Amino acid sequence: MLTLRDVTAQRASERQLRLLRRAVESSKDGIIIVDLRAPDQPIRYVNAGFERITGYRSDDVVGRNCRFLQAEDRLQPEIETVGRAIAERQDCEVVLRNYRKDGSLFWNRLMLSPVPDESGKVTHYIGVQTDITAQKVMEAEHQYLATHDPLTRLLRFAGSEARIEALLAQARERKRRMVVISVDLDGFHSVNDTMGFAVGDAALRLVADRLRAASGPECEVMRYAGEEFVIAIGDVDPAADLTQLATRYCECIAEPMPISQLATLYLTASVGVSAFPDSGQTVLDLTRQADTATKRAKRNGRNGVYVFSNELSDALSDRLALGGRLREALARDEFLLYYQPQVDAQNGNVVGLEALVRWSSPEFGLLLPNRFIPVAEDNGMILHLGAWVLRTACRQLRAWIDSGLSGFQVSVNVSAAQMQRPNFVADVGRILSETAIDPGMLQLELTESVLMDNAERSAIQMRQLNKLGVRIALDDFGVGYSSLSYLRRFPIHKLKIDQSFIANITRDGKGAALVRAMISIGHHLGMRVVAEGVETAAQSSYLLRNHCDELQGFHFSEALPASKIPELLRHRYQTRDEKVHLEPRRTLLLLDDDENILRSLIRLFRRENYQVLSASNATRAFELLATHSVQVVMSDQRMPGISGTEFLSQVKALYPETMRIVLSGYTDLASVTDAINRGAIYKFLTKPWDDDALCDQVQEAFRQFEQNADAKP
Repeated sequence: MLTLRDVTAQRASERQLRLLRRAVESSKDGIIIVDLRAPDQPIRYVNAGFERITGYRSDDVVGRNCRFLQAEDRLQPEIETVGRAIAERQDCEVVLRNYRKDGSLFWNRLMLSPVPDESGKVTHYIGVQTDITAQKVMEAEHQYLATHDPLTRLLRFAGSEARIEALLAQARERKRRMVVISVDLDGFHSVNDTMGFAVGDAALRLVADRLRAASGPECEVMRYAGEEFVIAIGDVDPAADLTQLATRYCECIAEPMPISQLATLYLTASVGVSAFPDSGQTVLDLTRQADTATKRAKRNGRNGVYVFSNELSDALSDRLALGGRLREALARDEFLLYYQPQVDAQNGNVVGLEALVRWSSPEFGLLLPNRFIPVAEDNGMILHLGAWVLRTACRQLRAWIDSGLSGFQVSVNVSAAQMQRPNFVADVGRILSETAIDPGMLQLELTESVLMDNAERSAIQMRQLNKLGVRIALDDFGVGYSSLSYLRRFPIHKLKIDQSFIANITRDGKGAALVRAMISIGHHLGMRVVAEGVETAAQSSYLLRNHCDELQGFHFSEALPASKIPELLRHRYQTRDEKVHLEPRRTLLLLDDDENILRSLIRLFRRENYQVLSASNATRAFELLATHSVQVVMSDQRMPGISGTEFLSQVKALYPETMRIVLSGYTDLASVTDAINRGAIYKFLTKPWDDDALCDQVQEAFRQFEQNADAKP
């Protein structure tokens, strides 16, 4: 008798089980199964990923409870979370400090899920381990760098106020002193200028080490900025000699400083001291006083200590005295003009120079306008100073023209007081006549607050200036009133976008949208648009791509003395690297924090003859987007600091024409669905991927991009 049995379903089930086992064994994550039926809940299975992460072999762990992975580090709240989840037969996800077989620490993101039997009773738990040690190290480093200077490893002064406040509160409670010491290296800029920044950085690190060594445990040593440091010392004896206390910092810096076998530096420092309760009652007061004392130490010959006193406080807070020195300064010709270039965004040629006043004070050194302009405005000196700036700038422009230079404008800032003077326009006309300058080569820059101080008079004055042929620029656009009706009303030729909008333009979608809107508004009103505060090639490229006309900022040049301008103009100062790369090929940007996945994707897509750009973090990705013409962006979903949908949402705001794809092994349906509904992403694809299918999806994205571009009017 022959008996036949259909085993098709059984064979299919066996194939499925084999596939499942291969998938589990291939996972880079650790997978562990524990048995709840046994008293000690022993491990019954671990995969190769577990062995790789922990260093334990399967034979080492099967039959043991998982607690050995925490070694002696059992006082973790998350362990209780795991225990409750198992007791209640619930899912849970925790991060644990675990230890490998060799004793080294690793951070384990553990996801636990109950496994029921055929009757529905939970008999086992499956755990998925992900080693997130690298992420934790990066997070710790980011947290450290948020409060510490990366070069010197000292605390940043900015953000350390709470620490100083604690020392101050302690001193107040104990009836002791709290001392703030400001250390400023003398003439340090010459080290960078003559020996290079590498030597300068090495010197700053040595200085930091010496300051740290000279300070006790009750001290907070901080880097303020550049070559300036601040030390806050708590619990100081009221009878202590403050000069002697601070002298040790001068002495430790004055010791020979070997940088290399070939270079030894000899540095000195000017040190200022302030103390509670002697002269200051708040951290702000003490910091300002120490800084002021440092400046006095420099004026006294450098390489010394100056202790702040109430007499010094009275002298420096006396604004009338400073106003008197301003009058003397103008009579003594102590003011001078520096000029910052404005370049054509298309070709990098210098098309303008903004005149910026400086006060070369024998007492205070070279002062920037924010130090003395408010005083000048208070005491009426701003009218005399403004007239001097305008006349000097026009005379300098005449001198440059006479030397054969042309093709540029000079911009002069105008104050509210000047703008409201009835004879201001006549003064401008007279100066233009005296210097025989084409009025079109002079541009007056006014802020929105200047215009709005007396809108009616401003409108009249501007129309009269326009009749003269003088050009008008609206400065710091976006930070004041920004009334669009006044833009239409006033005869403005240029809009200058304030630098606060430019700082994060390549990674702040909302800020970038505002800048694009400002550029569009300016152009629709027939104005040229200038971006201030351009400090990077990425910012420059983004602004060029979005049709900004002119750029100004440290990326091109700082403000220069008049003597350096002719050479700049003769060479026309070509920009270096801020041009947008207009790739002839289709360009794909890949973002994934897993370098192995990036390499695999790069190999795959280069076979498709794409221009492939890659980044392992969002910051780098934003830089590449700013400096390249990218059509398709593909991002991982789960990354440190930002998710793929969050990143692509920002990309949409910055580059709405791009096609944006998520490629991820994790599925957060809520965020993905929301992103798709908002149009932030074009497709959501999963890992692992099929090469052919993935290539087809990306090719379709490029086709869609090109169809969208062709459809534009």
